[in-house]
Amino acid sequence: MPELKTPATYQGRSVKDWLEMADRGDVLLPNFQRSFVWTPQRTADYLRALLERRPTGIFLILEADDALPFKCRPLHGTPDAGRSGEATGSRRRELLLDGQQRLTSLWGALTGTALKRYLIRVKDLAGGDDEVEEVAWRSASWSNPAKMYRENWIPVDILWTSDSSSGLDASKNAAASLNVRQWCQAAVGNDGWGALHDTISTVRNRLVTEPQLQYCLLHANTDRDTAVDIFIDVNKSAVKLKDIDIAVALAEAEHEADLRTRVADYLDRSAEVGYYFSPHRSKAIPEVAEWMLKVGCLKVREEGKPTGLAPRKIHYPSAVGTLFREDSTVDEAGATPVESRLRQIEHDMDAALRFAAVRGAATKRTLPTWPPVHVIAALQDDVREVGAASREEAERLLSAFLWRGFVTKRYGHQAQDRLLEDYRALRDGLGALSTGTPSRRSRITDRVPAFDEEEYPLPDEKEIVRAGWIGSGSRLGRAVAAVAMAGTPRDWRTGETLDADRVRELEAAKQLERHHIFPPGLFEEAVGAEVKRGVNGVLLAKGPPSLKGRDPKDLLEVISETHSGVDELELRTRVHSHLVPADLLANPGTTPSYRYRQFVEARAKDMAVRIRELVTF
Repeated sequence: MPELKTPATYQGRSVKDWLEMADRGDVLLPNFQRSFVWTPQRTADYLRALLERRPTGIFLILEADDALPFKCRPLHGTPDAGRSGEATGSRRRELLLDGQQRLTSLWGALTGTALKRYLIRVKDLAGGDDEVEEVAWRSASWSNPAKMYRENWIPVDILWTSDSSSGLDASKNAAASLNVRQWCQAAVGNDGWGALHDTISTVRNRLVTEPQLQYCLLHANTDRDTAVDIFIDVNKSAVKLKDIDIAVALAEAEHEADLRTRVADYLDRSAEVGYYFSPHRSKAIPEVAEWMLKVGCLKVREEGKPTGLAPRKIHYPSAVGTLFREDSTVDEAGATPVESRLRQIEHDMDAALRFAAVRGAATKRTLPTWPPVHVIAALQDDVREVGAASREEAERLLSAFLWRGFVTKRYGHQAQDRLLEDYRALRDGLGALSTGTPSRRSRITDRVPAFDEEEYPLPDEKEIVRAGWIGSGSRLGRAVAAVAMAGTPRDWRTGETLDADRVRELEAAKQLERHHIFPPGLFEEAVGAEVKRGVNGVLLAKGPPSLKGRDPKDLLEVISETHSGVDELELRTRVHSHLVPADLLANPGTTPSYRYRQFVEARAKDMAVRIRELVTF
């Protein structure tokens, strides 16, 4: 690690001073920092640690006098105006390299801008005993001063401002518009509020003005690379960062790229990506960024070298360099090369997700595995080169590859290297189709490792029977569900087609049921844990009538009674559309274990036939 030009210094600053700097926009976050992720309980624990004078860690600051060395953003929850871009004149700003979670927690709790309201319970407010017994959080709407007073709670969001200052603009933040005096008067009236004010002021001093939060200051002459090295070293030793966080920090620092902001915008624009990643942006942004970099690695073109790089973290800087490489040209729409490349890779990622969705993997919980989707996203340039006459054949090739990735163990180990191998081979195959080169299909698939059935055999009927539950993390279990959904089956109750869009609607509304055909409550004693295997599961819209816990022999009758006018043949057709042998749901005179095993073996056989159809090019 390079030596610092000016030694770092250690100083202290009160909570009040930290928040005033954040409010002015003098504390900023480099864009390579991850988002705020602390839970409300962790914030409450941090506040209590400050009140109890326990060690709470040192902040790491990079001083910036003139132009900011990194693209930055304001602290989460602070006003946005004038918070990013270049520093003007001699204004001194500080970039927070370590301590974001702590400072953001303080800001949200003391200004009332957090989603929760934080409170300090003391021993006896009426009696003036300010011993802290608990720090907790409640709904942000919990705001009755008289009730809080009776229960010895002090809201944290009245403690930043003094009685002579209204603090934040009340129109922006109603909670923090009350100062200590105003809250005391609201709690006990205009008479006798003085003693309560003194008690709360003591607590305020202990949290806001007296504690000196220590920070290590890297002076403004510290170069960017050294600052990033220190940032990574500090966060890595604290086990706070994932590999993707470190890789993005390095790549963005080298190329002045703003990948996280771009990904956040992509999450807002995309019609596909939201179905496959966490609804929490703090989790989704690094997940999507890593996917984008993996696709970017495969698309790296270096003169004199084979196409692409294995999508490993050591290659992420090369992927960022490819995506964010600048030149002076603009396209017909006036977009820069960087904008055009990013827009295209986002389009390609959406196209790959849609490709998987209409083949049965419409959401995260029905996607068996990610690697083949990464490859298909990276191949979209090559797909566009294929002529109209061969476009259908190209889609069959990629569909067969997708399913082989879903149902075989091709990507169980060494997935990154295997991604690159399949990508290069499929690129050659699509190239042959695009040029109209005469070739038998087997000549294309023979070169793609994923199609090697000796090395990566398709699951047989016994493996399908043993596959995990369709709602679990089991690759083959999810593949069982995807195989059934690939045929766009019909709902048993309503008869509606369960295509990708309808499955997504049901999932978003929490109306998608992962139904045990043979209920565990009735059959687990007879057949054991096998009743929770994937082959015993189907995806259906929730009732009525509720099918949960019902013996499958009564299934058709129950549905028919609720949906009058639907004949038995129609119901059997709906059931069979999920590759469920309707004739075997009821088998009078046989034991429960025999009924179940006869059913799952027959369904696994049908599944194996359908899989063979799906993986054939």
